[in-house]
Amino acid sequence: MIVLAFYTEGTPYENEAKSWEESYSSCEFFIVRTPSTGSWETNCALKPKILQSALKQLKDDILYVDIDSRLLRPIPPIKHPEVPGLCWWNAYFNNYERELLSGTIYIPNNEAGVTLLDLWVEEQARTPEVWDQKTLQKVVETNKIPHDTLGYEWISVADRIEVENPIIHHTQASRKYKKDIK
Repeated sequence: MIVLAFYTEGTPYENEAKSWEESYSSCEFFIVRTPSTGSWETNCALKPKILQSALKQLKDDILYVDIDSRLLRPIPPIKHPEVPGLCWWNAYFNNYERELLSGTIYIPNNEAGVTLLDLWVEEQARTPEVWDQKTLQKVVETNKIPHDTLGYEWISVADRIEVENPIIHHTQASRKYKKDIK
């Protein structure tokens, strides 16, 4: 499995890459650098296409994590490596609406992973201004995509989801960078 992240050149996310690399240095990883599209939303919309291309190029399973994430402990084996692994907000807190989070995603390099990415790329192309996690959720729910829910320890989110002994922590750099993306 290869850990993958991407960032858009010429944006504040470039500054996150060095810390990300240091954090994930114990893993086999790959970082994609790509030109900015001009807005935070359309930059996020690049994610499905980048994942689709990486799956073909790397010929391995992918654990995608946002460039502002940090690895806090070794990555355990994926419990169900034959299907995509997703993080759902309501799996952690029952008082929230069902919401998929796209900062940590496991994509197997098999028919299930390819199908998910093909459908996600198509949906994102139809609605490029829609946040990537919203289009991913639509694809998963509309097409009843088989997947596993990654455990709560896979995604700690600054100021929102604090878990004991998390594997991956998301710093939520978008809160300070989003308005600066041109």
